[in-house]
Amino acid sequence: MNRDFQTANNASREKMRKLIEGMSDEELALPAVAGWTVAATFAHVAFWDFRILYLLNHWQENEIAPSPYDVDAINEAQKPICLALPPRVAAELALQAALEIDSEIEAASDELVKKIQDANVQFKFERNGHREYHIKEIEQVLANHRAK
Repeated sequence: MNRDFQTANNASREKMRKLIEGMSDEELALPAVAGWTVAATFAHVAFWDFRILYLLNHWQENEIAPSPYDVDAINEAQKPICLALPPRVAAELALQAALEIDSEIEAASDELVKKIQDANVQFKFERNGHREYHIKEIEQVLANHRAK
């Protein structure tokens, strides 16, 4: 079974780790896009990785079934919570969530991976896409800030 997503997930997690380790608390508190801060963006990434972790764990013992959601509603509802977290805590949550889901995905049997891939459910083993999208946003915020 092709599990190339594991390599991409690990690479995006490592990139995020290096980015976070190179940031000051002041930089984590910088405003980002749409009313988010850099730290809140990391908390947002953590939320979505934790969601996938929950589903993967749940489906190991239960029937694989759709778990519908409204992305915009969830993102806006979580924004005040993400913004309220201390910046360093938010960033560390992103790393914790990434490590936990990446480890769980690697440990998942090929049979479970195939069942989930064949099911009509909103689930992405490729966690790197969402992480990379927000890493690029954050890198742009940092570049603009550091250029001043």
